[in-house]
Amino acid sequence: MTDSCSPEALALLETLKPPAPVTGPGGNLMPLSARVTIDGAEGAIGAWRAGSGPAILYVHGWGDTHRVWKRFVQTALADGHAVILMDLPGHGISSGTFTTYHNAGEAILDVCRATGPVWSVVAHSFGCIATARAIECGLGIETAALIAPPVPGETSHWITQWRTAGTSEDVIREVEDLYLDRTGVSLTPFDLRKALSSWEGDLLFAASSEDKVTRIEPIRDLAANLPAATFDGSFQSGHRDMPDDPDVIAAVLSYLDCPRGAY
Repeated sequence: MTDSCSPEALALLETLKPPAPVTGPGGNLMPLSARVTIDGAEGAIGAWRAGSGPAILYVHGWGDTHRVWKRFVQTALADGHAVILMDLPGHGISSGTFTTYHNAGEAILDVCRATGPVWSVVAHSFGCIATARAIECGLGIETAALIAPPVPGETSHWITQWRTAGTSEDVIREVEDLYLDRTGVSLTPFDLRKALSSWEGDLLFAASSEDKVTRIEPIRDLAANLPAATFDGSFQSGHRDMPDDPDVIAAVLSYLDCPRGAY
């Protein structure tokens, strides 16, 4: 299929691959003895576990790795929580070329099966989409904290960007076909509300008024339409800074320690 595609379509397809991680893939956050390599559906998934008993799983966002959770995990361990970290497909030490909500959700399920028990997930940005997909596929957890989740519209943000840049509809269709051929997944946005609507666990949405990537208003609206959800929009960090914000860390861990309604 590649031979018949335009150079412009192939170039845009490359932009759908995750970028080099901002935080780097290094293993110095957790000791080597804590590392587990899991055989996932699309290759090896890197994970790390510290502590015994039911754990909190941390799921990073697009272009990051498990290392983005350094301050969060240090605080959780000091509070007595067991933790699990992972690199999503195509990120850090994990295998993969493309990262989709489908293979990322499957990777979460694989990690939980191999390193559990897991009672809660804390996720950031694209990691929230992956977590919602895992929940939709039967992930058995009690609570989830979704930090700065993307709330997609009816059209893929990639396609919106391409149209804004003047890309022709023919080229866009080429990219859609190429992506589907490579990944088995379309560029249709993942429906976060639908995935979470029937889930009965406790759910926290954390959002920031200073986040220019995932705006606070759609997150607030999403939370308002999910009966199990609690919304906290009091934070003032930029998008990539939220997993390292002491206020976010304190609020999320406080929520996880409280029954619904006591936060």
